[in-house]
Amino acid sequence: MKTWLIFNSETGEVIKKKTSPETSKLNLVLAPGEDAIEADLSGVYVDITTVRPVPFPAKPSPHHDWDWATKSWLPNLDAARAAKKTEIEAERNSRINEPLIYDGKVLDADQAARDNLKAKLEEVRERVRLNMPMAPELLVWRDNANVTHSWPTIEAYHDWLAGYAVAMSDRGTRCYACAWHHKDVLKEANDPNEQPWTVESILAYDLSQGWPI
Repeated sequence: MKTWLIFNSETGEVIKKKTSPETSKLNLVLAPGEDAIEADLSGVYVDITTVRPVPFPAKPSPHHDWDWATKSWLPNLDAARAAKKTEIEAERNSRINEPLIYDGKVLDADQAARDNLKAKLEEVRERVRLNMPMAPELLVWRDNANVTHSWPTIEAYHDWLAGYAVAMSDRGTRCYACAWHHKDVLKEANDPNEQPWTVESILAYDLSQGWPI
């Protein structure tokens, strides 16, 4: 039995390996545009000039694509930008969910905290509208360090909750604006140093600047 590499006769791309008792490629059943050489190798293409298997050179990064015309890895800037965009969005989401400093207190600001604040603020607004009293022990909020804070009146409690919601929204909008800025920079033809973008410079781009505290 022999092992044959079946390859595209125009590009040299190996289509498959085939084990066959045939001792000559002339006896192999090949599709139009296919050729074959005897070899049991992986990670190669076929040099159609010499009809010899050639190992692929090391791939410089996940964001390079093989080019059959030049037999080389070419940079894919769009793929690198997409990867960096994902990184920017992850940074934005992480920062939006970090604890928030408001009114001298370190407060939770993740999705659970946002949901709790929205529900509590709606409840307090309805109580004020309906003139329904709220027991003093309910006029409370617990901070990120598990310290409970209280307010003397429902009006004061409402105003504090509303300010907390505004602070959350303000930081969220600023985080989105910073993310938009970084994405816009990556869309430009040149990097911040006025040099054409490369895969390496895109991946090395510092996205830690400009985020709100």
